[in-house]
Amino acid sequence: HKRWLFLSGPSFARQICERHPTALVCASAKLADAVQVQFALSSKRFRVYASQDTVGVELGGALKNPLAIGAGMIEGAGFGINTLAAFVTRATR
Repeated sequence: HKRWLFLSGPSFARQICERHPTALVCASAKLADAVQVQFALSSKRFRVYASQDTVGVELGGALKNPLAIGAGMIEGAGFGINTLAAFVTRATR
């Protein structure tokens, strides 16, 4: 019996290396396994949350990608936080 764990962002490796505050989730069918990873990886600036919702973490990890692309397009077009907030609000409805 294999023990699967799913670690998901949002995060960027470069910003983690630069010690920017980051939060991730680790999900496993067995919560004790996720908690073990949480304690092993968490630090002052790198927070890992434990969860048993493996399907939700996998879906969230995939569904955030179109939002990230849209947010990048908004930033690249030079629009501000108001535009980004409107996009996120409407896209997550």
